Formats: sequence, structure tokens, C-alpha cells
Amino acid sequence: MATPTNKEHFSGGLAKVLAEKWQVDVMLKAKNSDEGSAISAHKLILASRSEVFKKMLELDEFKTSTKHVETITLSEMKQEELEAFVEFIYSDGSMLSANVKQDARSLYLAADKYEILHLRDLCRTDSLYLL
Repeated sequence: MATPTNKEHFSGGLAKVLAEKWQVDVMLKAKNSDEGSAISAHKLILASRSEVFKKMLELDEFKTSTKHVETITLSEMKQEELEAFVEFIYSDGSMLSANVKQDARSLYLAADKYEILHLRDLCRTDSLYLL
């Protein structure tokens, strides 16, 4: 088995932290999904990728909460779309995975709403390619 290159190790670091659920401090939930299907995430990562998430997490309700882990419901997304959305946020952003490509239209709308401009641009390009 080949050892990962330094670049692969570096670019896969965030995905590894997500997969291991290390130091999780926020949960993301899709519309109509139960708490058990919420996706573990990190406020710092969300805020670094999206000004909208950053502003949301700076609200008093998040700052003064006594909960160890907050839950944010993204009501515009289905579970599989949310999974692809989070997968992209934790990726190096160099390309779209098959999961993201499958939901490119809805992810374009989510990327636009949450101001994840690189994802929006990739989804737009991918959607145009399919026409």
C-alpha cells in the first residue's frame, strides 16, 4: 500500500478531523432529518469557509448558550445534500466529488446562500457542462 504524499496528508487533514469527530462543537442538521443523522462539525472550520456561518455563530444565542454542542438546521437541504456540502467544506476544494456533482444544482443554491463562492463557481461550471 502506498503511503500518502505530504500534500495528500496535508489536504486530507480536515477530512480526517471530520471523520474522527475530533473536538466537535456544532452539529448540522438537514430539514426533516432526526437528531441522530445530524453531522458533526467545527465552528472554526465553518466560519473560515463562510462569512454567513461566521456571522451566525457570532450571534448571542450561540455565544451565551450553555450547550456544549449547538445544532444548526439547514432547512433548505436534504440529508444527502448536506453531507455533500459538508464534505466540500472539509475538502481542499480542488475538485468536486461525485457526491457534490450529483447535487450540483441544490449545492449551488446553498453555496450562494452561505457565501461559499468557490463551491458556487464549481457547481455552476459543472451544471453548465451537463447542459
